Amino acid sequence: MWFQSVSGLTPEMTAFAIPPMRVLLLLPGLEYLLACQRGLLILARRTRVVTAGTAIEAAGIGAALLSASVRSTSSARWRPPWR
Repeated sequence: MWFQSVSGLTPEMTAFAIPPMRVLLLLPGLEYLLACQRGLLILARRTRVVTAGTAIEAAGIGAALLSASVRSTSSARWRPPWR
């Protein structure tokens, strides 16, 4: 198995990594369906819905990144790895 032989994970970590990997395998197909849906909406000239959906998606990604950066820097001051 990839996780144990190539990555060198322990059997416990491999068992922990498999469920998220299975979920991530669905993402390319879901992205394809989303692109098809947006294409159909644009062909139907319903671009306001696409604009709103894109804005909501961008805001969600921005909020997740901001939350992750605040959470990672709030406990300790960041230092470059070479110091």
